[in-house]
Amino acid sequence: MLSAFIRSLPSGTCYAQLWSDRIRISCTQSTRVFDDQPLLAIRTENGKRIVMAVGRKAAQLYQQEQLKEQRNEQQNEKQTQDITLVNPLDHPRLLIADFAYAERLLRYGIACVYEKSILPRSPVLIIQPMEKTEGGISDIERRMYTELGLSAGARKVYVHDGAPLAHPVRAGSKELGNILRR
Repeated sequence: MLSAFIRSLPSGTCYAQLWSDRIRISCTQSTRVFDDQPLLAIRTENGKRIVMAVGRKAAQLYQQEQLKEQRNEQQNEKQTQDITLVNPLDHPRLLIADFAYAERLLRYGIACVYEKSILPRSPVLIIQPMEKTEGGISDIERRMYTELGLSAGARKVYVHDGAPLAHPVRAGSKELGNILRR
């Protein structure tokens, strides 16, 4: 009951553009923009997968671990951590390769564009796939992007498959309904 009330509070609009090598999220309520590589550094510990870093930091962490591994092999020492680098937006046919990691990436990006607050944010989210849309977006892909946005914490999701928007449209405006199809 309380969580439904918190999710109903206005949180603005976020505009997420997805490429296989980039993710960009901007918000109407702040001037912050999350623009980074869609990479996650994952460490497996006791059968659990833990996200250690996101974006460029993930790539740097992975490179550091590779160098440590090479040094350990040269010195015949055991490896302490096993870190893999995952790009959830890189698949030959679709833009989403791994739904669970794509959700974590989107959730992280949305959290980055909002100022720190006590209440969790649940914005209206506009998702626009920027590649692999030849012939338009199918209903299955539209549903996949909608589910991705909802599971990342958005209260409402629009999937946009036209030209890039010049600026994110504010939630509740007439312009949002005119530009986007659900």
